Amino acid sequence: MENDLGWAFTYGDAANASLFLNSLSIAHLKEIQQKGTKGRKLVEEKYSKEYVLTMLNTYVASW
Repeated sequence: MENDLGWAFTYGDAANASLFLNSLSIAHLKEIQQKGTKGRKLVEEKYSKEYVLTMLNTYVASW
């Protein structure tokens, strides 16, 4: 998965989603925490007020 931030399932693939959820355990805690940290960092970088305004200004300036 892009950026290794989580897990993905095909829409409607309840069987695989259920298998995944049933396989979770405390043994996966470090991996889950790492993905959460990566996700938080990505959101802070790509969706910060400064970043969004910079992208908007660049877009408007290109008109």
